[in-house]
Amino acid sequence: MDNTRVFRMSFASGMVLSLVCLLSCSRSGSEKSGQGLDNLRGSDTLILRGHFADCGEWGGHHEVIRIYRQDNALRATYERDTVKCPDPSYFNRRIVESLEGQLDQSMEKRIVAYLQSLTERTFLDEGISNAGDVYAATREDMGLELVYRNYNQNWNGFAELKRSLFGDQ
Repeated sequence: MDNTRVFRMSFASGMVLSLVCLLSCSRSGSEKSGQGLDNLRGSDTLILRGHFADCGEWGGHHEVIRIYRQDNALRATYERDTVKCPDPSYFNRRIVESLEGQLDQSMEKRIVAYLQSLTERTFLDEGISNAGDVYAATREDMGLELVYRNYNQNWNGFAELKRSLFGDQ
């Protein structure tokens, strides 16, 4: 393995550890659920986005999962919009699917696993393309942002996470 690849793998591992700590390490042991999203409090929201290349290099539809706390319960909402190809104008979008629900501990673990996978994928070199799906995670109050450009369109982590949180709709 060359030094660059070793550095990337070490850096990616460090980012995963930092992400988990950022999301869970600052609370005392008696208050923690141990699942990784304990620090998501108040107005803080974890936003997971998928931008899909339905129209090739011109873009496509967007999907968004928002994870937040409400009355001490972890909750999530999901929205999917639609576009009309070949003109995926940002002005003509409309929401075609909207879901919400309360999350249990197993769902919380799936979110953390998704974030770990997304973190690792942000360091993959898949080449360059004008088309492809883009996945992002943002934590509003802490400034976290991860972005993975899936030019090969071969990763279905976002779809699997949506299915595990909201079922097949």
